[in-house]
Amino acid sequence: MKKKKICFFNKDMKAGGVERQLYCLVNGLNSRKYDIMLLLCRKEGEFSGRISDGIGVYGLGVSYSRCNKIFIMIKLFLFLVKNRPDIFISFHSHLNTVSVIVCRLLAMKVFICFPGHFPASRLARLRRFFYTKADMLISVSGGVRDSLVKNLHIPESGKNIIIENCVDMEDVGKKAREETGGGFPDTNRFTIVSAGRLSAEKNFGLLIRAAALLPADCRVLIIGDGEQREYLENLAAEYGLRDMVSFTGFQPNPYRFIKRASVYVLPSDSEGLPTVLLEAMSLGVPCISADYHGRTDDVIEHDVTGYVFRRGNHYELAKAVDFFRDGKNHEKIKRMIENAGARVREFSVEKYVRKYERLFDEYLK
Repeated sequence: MKKKKICFFNKDMKAGGVERQLYCLVNGLNSRKYDIMLLLCRKEGEFSGRISDGIGVYGLGVSYSRCNKIFIMIKLFLFLVKNRPDIFISFHSHLNTVSVIVCRLLAMKVFICFPGHFPASRLARLRRFFYTKADMLISVSGGVRDSLVKNLHIPESGKNIIIENCVDMEDVGKKAREETGGGFPDTNRFTIVSAGRLSAEKNFGLLIRAAALLPADCRVLIIGDGEQREYLENLAAEYGLRDMVSFTGFQPNPYRFIKRASVYVLPSDSEGLPTVLLEAMSLGVPCISADYHGRTDDVIEHDVTGYVFRRGNHYELAKAVDFFRDGKNHEKIKRMIENAGARVREFSVEKYVRKYERLFDEYLK
């Protein structure tokens, strides 16, 4: 039987949540059953060198930006004319409109993915017009699909589906065992770790303001880089927290730090399905999360698998940290960690890959 040709499309394969999911998926799919292609706007990034042999990795030679969309569209059209996949999958929401337009021009099957909460917008009607022309809309969580229904008025239907993100627990566990160096952790201090892109929606400023309410024996480690790096460093200095708050910059292996944290904090205002929270849970680290735009209970349940506080409220975040610092709560925290470990097992790579394979088989039969 001739193998079905599946092509995934993303901006690049730099370290990020979307890219980690794509890496797990293309490497996990049955290569005896599918001819798998990975198309990138620019063929670069840490994950691109870890793609399994036999998977074709291609680049359009154009970096993603709004200004470059017309060039991406032209090059994508030429690539698809030449390669003609049975299913084309846009794996990043920034590429969805371009993908739908080109695939409809070529009468080609197109699936589009939504990795994050979709906000209300003045362009909602226009986006809805294009998105509803896709053959399948895939959200990474119930909260993300809810945002499509509510903010884009895309009806709930058999083509508006959920395939939740996965956690590669084996890989995360292996990396977590690597040494951190630099005297981390300091066993005399309660250590709060948070990781992600340093951008406005991740709201690391909230964590810094909460740190100002905590005792001096606490330490905050922020892992990542982004456009708000300078602002956040200045904010920490403004609150007199130079000795409490540290910035590591981008880390190819954040798990070695997360594993040694006293608690992990997700202060985001908006998330799709925050894989890093699940990864922290898989490492047995107690977790605190904002009730971000999306649907928090897709991942974490207050008082059961972790602690959920009201987003944007640094007083409540400081109170949550105090809960985990209080020795009287040891048994309750232990139960949370056990419950979180059981919850994470529902997000295995194997289950994630099988869901996509069932979707392909159903659609192509």
